Amino acid sequence: MFAKCSECGYLTPEGAPLCKQCGAVVGATPDAPSALPSAGDWLTSPGMPPPDPSTAAPQRFATPVPKRAPEAASMFPTPAAKPPRRSIPTWSVASATVLLVAVIIVGLMVASSGGDDTAKKRVEAATADLAAQRARIDVAEQSLITRADLGSRWTDLGIHATPASDIGWHDACSDDPKLTDREEFGRDVAFSSNLQPDGSENGHLESTVLAYANADQVDRGLTARRQPDFTTCIAAFDVDYLSSPGTTGIVGDGVTRIDNPDALLYHETMRFMYQGAPSTQTFWTAYYGHGAYRAVLTISGNFSTDYIAELVHVARQRFDTHTPA
Repeated sequence: MFAKCSECGYLTPEGAPLCKQCGAVVGATPDAPSALPSAGDWLTSPGMPPPDPSTAAPQRFATPVPKRAPEAASMFPTPAAKPPRRSIPTWSVASATVLLVAVIIVGLMVASSGGDDTAKKRVEAATADLAAQRARIDVAEQSLITRADLGSRWTDLGIHATPASDIGWHDACSDDPKLTDREEFGRDVAFSSNLQPDGSENGHLESTVLAYANADQVDRGLTARRQPDFTTCIAAFDVDYLSSPGTTGIVGDGVTRIDNPDALLYHETMRFMYQGAPSTQTFWTAYYGHGAYRAVLTISGNFSTDYIAELVHVARQRFDTHTPA
């Protein structure tokens, strides 16, 4: 037979003096709790002294369970996963300002048209052109690789419009006419790997998306960059990147083209003296296109070939996700 503990309700064998669960005397009648005055009673009863905190029974608080730290995200998504779409495109201050001024001008044209159908049609056409241009800019900005694609070791240095000096082909390394199709505009973003307070870094990445009038121009440009003699241009670009007052004796080991399913990929290792010390730097340049957009991914730093291949894969996925065919 068992007796029920009057304190906790645990069933304890008869004859046991103490409850096995809480240690209370089995069969003892618990004292009825006396009614404590409410908070308002202390204020409304002048003759009743307030409670003494030093003699009050200590309160028991539930021990908080520490939250498990979230696992660090992998550097890249799995090869089969597509990068997330950007829900809100990044607007540069300059382009937004230009668009605002254009909208104001269009509004003034509407106000001054006075019911003239010809003027209204011009205004409608101008508004449609502005919307189309803004949509293409959004596509270019959304197609750029992001820090979420790269990981926490990379610092985002910001998006900006491609400088006018970089629009069009101006390099003497090649006179292939297929390179002369002029881009309409471009967007660039840069990242620094393990950026230090003094400005030094372990690697650098630039992602550029350029918009053309049509897909044929993109195809011609990629065809020209696929020719064997284009390696001369790649070597010139790498030397130009390293050229600085503190860099001397720049010598390349030779440009090689790497088989890659996502892009036309070139690689070169450069040897040079930086501030009197011998140094080496490895460069990768990737070209790819989709529809009327062409992208360039340039990476410098002593990274592994597998790391570069995965990075190019993620960049190409984002580019194809956002650019129309």
